[in-house]
Amino acid sequence: LGMLYKFTNNFSLGCSYRSGYSVDLDGDVSFELPQESPAVMRAMLPDTDAEAVLKLPDVFFAGIAWNMTDKLTLETGILWEGWSDYSKIRTEFAHPVNGMTSNTVEKNWEDTVTTNIGLEYIYNQNFTLRTGYLYRENSIPDTTFEPSLPDSDAHLFAAGFDINWQRYTLSTAYVYERQKEREKNNILRIESGGSADGIYNSDIHFIALSLNIHF
Repeated sequence: LGMLYKFTNNFSLGCSYRSGYSVDLDGDVSFELPQESPAVMRAMLPDTDAEAVLKLPDVFFAGIAWNMTDKLTLETGILWEGWSDYSKIRTEFAHPVNGMTSNTVEKNWEDTVTTNIGLEYIYNQNFTLRTGYLYRENSIPDTTFEPSLPDSDAHLFAAGFDINWQRYTLSTAYVYERQKEREKNNILRIESGGSADGIYNSDIHFIALSLNIHF
């Protein structure tokens, strides 16, 4: 669901809402055991099919665009994601694993807010330049933080451009993501990665390139 309202030719407001939904996951569980493992251990840890349901959040976005000049546009927005609905994930096994037909891992994620600001400059009909900044909150609390998804608050810096030539548009962009240092020092069950305490730092680089042909 979305809406766009133009206050003037130079100023507009937009917003959108996407309801949460569930995704059915199917896969398999397998164990690599030493050759000398006793038969009773192999019987307790069989290879088996598994399934789970992942709930994705409600998402609300609002933003404004201001055409400062004929060539320069400023845009800013805010994004809310309702991750607090993701409280746990339950995996069902087709055959018992270690005597259990299912496994539940607590998540208790939190709602997040992301803010962004960007500029677009149309130099001429053949060249457009863009740059922007985004701040993203982390949804994973300290109590259930795990190294399989070492998320944290993050700053993203982006720049890119479009080149138009006859029927072709070449677009490219570069994004640098700097995640805040995070320390894991909590007591979790082993299936949640409880033994991997430590300090986590992440720097991520994205490069995008596309070519559009207009018919």
